[in-house]
Amino acid sequence: MAEHAPHHTHRKEGIVHFPHKRMRFLLVALVASILIYPFVEGDALGYLALALVFSVVLITGIYTVSHRRKDFLLGLALGVPAFVSNWLRFAWPLPEIIFLNHVFAILFYAFIIKSLLYVILHVKKVTNEVLYGAVAVYLLIAIAWGWVFSLLEFFIPGSFEILVGPGTGQPAHWADLVYFSFTALTSVGFADVLPVTYFGRSLAIVEVICGILYITILIGRLVGLYTGEAVAEGIEEAEAEGKLKG
Repeated sequence: MAEHAPHHTHRKEGIVHFPHKRMRFLLVALVASILIYPFVEGDALGYLALALVFSVVLITGIYTVSHRRKDFLLGLALGVPAFVSNWLRFAWPLPEIIFLNHVFAILFYAFIIKSLLYVILHVKKVTNEVLYGAVAVYLLIAIAWGWVFSLLEFFIPGSFEILVGPGTGQPAHWADLVYFSFTALTSVGFADVLPVTYFGRSLAIVEVICGILYITILIGRLVGLYTGEAVAEGIEEAEAEGKLKG
């Protein structure tokens, strides 16, 4: 009986690595979603631009994890409803659609973050794709928390207050809360957007802790990998020199 050819996977002997060049596409999409922020002012045109960028992030996120069938199917199961509700929200901004858009967006971002973190914490070598992935996860965490804050504002209007700049004294929009999320995650705290309810403050504390832990664990992991690579290369060079002298 003929033997079947082995399947090509991205996991061999416990080694896990990113698919070639997929992480940079996701990173570009995430950076674009941040750069579009000045053009999002709560009007129809601004929301259209935001919906387009969000759609691109969804597609690139699914593409990034598509090398594993299970992750690809789960990504579709979460990404498609998020994509559809995102555009339905633009056409019919009903409370039910807005709620579903938030729920599926949060679940989708959480899934992508989990999938990429698994790879980052299990790779055996630091490559450009690993670095792209680490930065992408950091941006994803901030944007995901922005959706969480926006959902809180949806349920409890007035949970956040804009004290300075555009929108002062007005209800906080999604873009305002993503901006606040980045200031909280990086522990910058400009104090121009503030949580004014106990729920908002509690969530902000959790995000700050997540940001500190992510940076600490990530740097420790990458430094450990890089040091291990340097030691392994030094040993190989020493053994090669010993064989030559022998």
